[in-house]
Amino acid sequence: MELKDFISSGILELYVLNQVSLEDKRIVEAMSREHPEVKEEILAISVALEKYAISAGIEAPVSIKSRLFEGIGKSIPTNISDKNSPDDKLRWNPLNTFITAIALLGFSLYLNSNINHKEEKASFAKQMLVCDSINEVNEANGRLMSELKNAHINAIKISPSPGYQNTNIILHYNSQESVNYLQLNQLPPIGRDQVYQLWSIKEGQDPIPMDTFTDEEFFVKVAFEHNTKAYAITIEQKPGSQTPDLTKLIGTFTPS
Repeated sequence: MELKDFISSGILELYVLNQVSLEDKRIVEAMSREHPEVKEEILAISVALEKYAISAGIEAPVSIKSRLFEGIGKSIPTNISDKNSPDDKLRWNPLNTFITAIALLGFSLYLNSNINHKEEKASFAKQMLVCDSINEVNEANGRLMSELKNAHINAIKISPSPGYQNTNIILHYNSQESVNYLQLNQLPPIGRDQVYQLWSIKEGQDPIPMDTFTDEEFFVKVAFEHNTKAYAITIEQKPGSQTPDLTKLIGTFTPS
């Protein structure tokens, strides 16, 4: 058994509560001498149980004390000198039973508290991941807003093709820094197996295939192509095409 499996097996908690066999006790003590991690875990369990007992302790009524000691007194053998009495092995000792029950209860509460603590840590970790994701999105949006405020950024609305008159897309472009953004305000619907695709149109050349995207984002950063006379957007089959489907030409942009 690996060390981490031995530590997490539960035997150390039982050892602290003195609920292990003599053989298991020897194994734990041998492992404790050989591995400092085991010794530290035993100490941590002992401290945790002690702290829990102190914090969760409830003061018993005064009457319980007298009744408890009265019961203990009745259970003590009257002939304690008879060490070989066969009844000794069978005699029921309520004190040991009481102590064992309290120990097991404390151990159960400790395990339950430990499980709840782990669940709380896991929940907190998930919340932190969500917060980190939100922060990343906010930071990215902040950088985007700063770029769009650049004095060299120009904006031009799409010239929609017939049948796509309700489309509202704006191209934000910066020729000096070679940057393009598409602002997707309103797009025509597409199927799950389709995408929107951007094209660069240059004089005397076939349309150059560029980025594909969906309408999941409000702003999309797309590639910049030097010497482009116009950009066009079409609807294509996933994952995109090398030749535009002009029957599904949404519209064009003509940068000044």
